[in-house]
Amino acid sequence: MAKRIHIFILGATGYLGGSLLSRFIDRPDFETLDVTALVRSQDKADKLNLLGVRAIVGSFTDLSVLEEVASEADLVINAAAADELDAVGALLKGLEKRHKETGVVPSYIHTTFIILPSLVYGLATGKLVDLGVQNQYSIQLPILISLSLDRGQGGMIGEGKNIWPNVHIDDATDLYLVLFDAIIAGKDIGHGREGIYFSENGEHTFYDIGVEISKALVELGKGTSTEPTSLTKEELDKYFYGSNFFGANSRCRANRSRAIGWRPTKTARDLLASIKPEVESLVEDSSYKSVLARFAVFFSNVMQ
Repeated sequence: MAKRIHIFILGATGYLGGSLLSRFIDRPDFETLDVTALVRSQDKADKLNLLGVRAIVGSFTDLSVLEEVASEADLVINAAAADELDAVGALLKGLEKRHKETGVVPSYIHTTFIILPSLVYGLATGKLVDLGVQNQYSIQLPILISLSLDRGQGGMIGEGKNIWPNVHIDDATDLYLVLFDAIIAGKDIGHGREGIYFSENGEHTFYDIGVEISKALVELGKGTSTEPTSLTKEELDKYFYGSNFFGANSRCRANRSRAIGWRPTKTARDLLASIKPEVESLVEDSSYKSVLARFAVFFSNVMQ
C-alpha cells in the first residue's frame, strides 16, 4: 500500500489556492492523499468535506490550530497571505514538531520552497467554483477592469509602458503540482536560497491591457473610446492611495521552474484574449464594485 501523504493547504477557497485544491482533488492518486484545508466558514467546510477534504474552520489568528495541523503534515502549502508572520511562525513550529517526533523532514511551499506567481489571469473553474466555495477572480486584472468600469474608460498610470510578466491560472497551479511531485519523489531540487520558483510565460505592458479593457467597455456600452487614458492624480488617490505601484516594472524569468519540468502553455496573447470575458463576468454580476471595495481595504493596510 502506498504511503499516505498529508497535505495542509491555506488559502484553499481563494483564487490560486482553490484552483490548486481542485487540481489535487482531480488527481488519480487523490485517494492516497490526506488533504486538510483551513476555511473561514462552516458552510464552506461542509462542502469541502463532501469532496473528501478535511476542512477546519479557522483563520490566520488561530495560531494553536495552525501549529497543531502543521505538526501532522508532510507538506504545508500556503497559498494565502504572504505577510502573516505570526501565522507562518506557528506553521513552522508545527513542522519542527513533526520532524522531531518522526525524523521525517516535512516541506513548506512558502519558505522551504517559494513560488512567486506573476500577474495571474483567467477565470477560475472547477468543483470548488461550481459549489460556490472558491473566489473566481484574481487580483490585478479585476482591479484594472473595475476601476475602468468605474471611470467609464480604460485606465493606466502614465503612458502604460511599464512591463509585467503574466501566467495563466492553470499554468500557475501546474507549477505547484510539479514541485509537489518532485518533493514526494525525493528529487534533488533547489530549496532555501535555491528554492525560489517564478511562474511566468510572457510579458505585457499596461497599455496593452488598457486597450483591451477599453475595447470591451465600448462593445458592452460601458465606454466611449477604445484608447485608454492616464489616471489623474485624483484617480490615483482614489484607487491606489496615491501609489504608482501599477506603473512600475516587474520582470522575472522562470528558468528554475522550467528546469524542474514546468511546461506552461498559455502566453501573453492568451492574457489579452481573456480580458473581454472577464469584463463581461464582472459586469454581469456587478462584482466590480465589491472588487474595488476589497482592494481599497487591502491597499490601505499596505500603505499604513
